[in-house]
Amino acid sequence: WMPVIMVGYITKKEKVFDAIYEFWSRTSLKNVHLYICLCGCLGIYSGKCIFQYCTKIYSNFDSLLIFPFMYCICGLAKWVISKKILSKVLSELGGLSIYIWLSHSILLYQPMQKVLIFFRIPIIILFVSFVIMVPIGWFLRALDKGMQKVLIKLVQ
Repeated sequence: WMPVIMVGYITKKEKVFDAIYEFWSRTSLKNVHLYICLCGCLGIYSGKCIFQYCTKIYSNFDSLLIFPFMYCICGLAKWVISKKILSKVLSELGGLSIYIWLSHSILLYQPMQKVLIFFRIPIIILFVSFVIMVPIGWFLRALDKGMQKVLIKLVQ
């Protein structure tokens, strides 16, 4: 992973992403930037997966792909921040993430497995997993906050 770390360090030190973003801002193609980032992320990740599947070479060549992939991810992050509703949804999921992570083993139980595997398509399985886990996360967060209030009253 050292080459990936070094690429990230050099990119930050030389402010390469800032220079690329300035270039896009000066051109008349700034509206195309989002689509380039979205297609770039999908293309790089899909291309890597297809390459690894077809060639059966699973060595780590991420140091070659990390620069354009991270630029595209940063471009998508800027877009998400600009969209208030999407930003709020992701902030809510971020607030629930610890509770979802701590309880996601629920998805390993046989009845849940049957529900998830029924859908067969990985992205739909991921979406259904979130649909199942978000209410559990809300419940656990409410339980946690309630327990914190009780403990604070006991300590005082």
